[in-house]
Amino acid sequence: DSRRAMIRWLLNKLLPEDTEPGCGYGPFKWPKNHPFSRACYLHDWEFGEANRLEENSAKTLDEANWDMFNRWALIAQAEPNLKKRLELVDDICRGYPLAKLGGRLLWDGRR
Repeated sequence: DSRRAMIRWLLNKLLPEDTEPGCGYGPFKWPKNHPFSRACYLHDWEFGEANRLEENSAKTLDEANWDMFNRWALIAQAEPNLKKRLELVDDICRGYPLAKLGGRLLWDGRR
């Protein structure tokens, strides 16, 4: 829709294009060594496939977001140190809503 296109245009003017895979966008990215990076790389690949294939993409945005959230939860659950595991849960609580919002603006595949 036109509102989404206008927001994307504004974001492109304010932020440099982010072509590096990872958790986040541009300057709002978690470090590359973050435990969730592998899950984010997969999510970024799915984004690229959706944008390349547009309406013929294999997954919808909600499916790709669910997969990323599920991967994050599995990574957090596998962390043996309770303090680190709780820090990862905090990251999920902060990061997932932002990823979901950003995805709605940038996803070109099936909705």
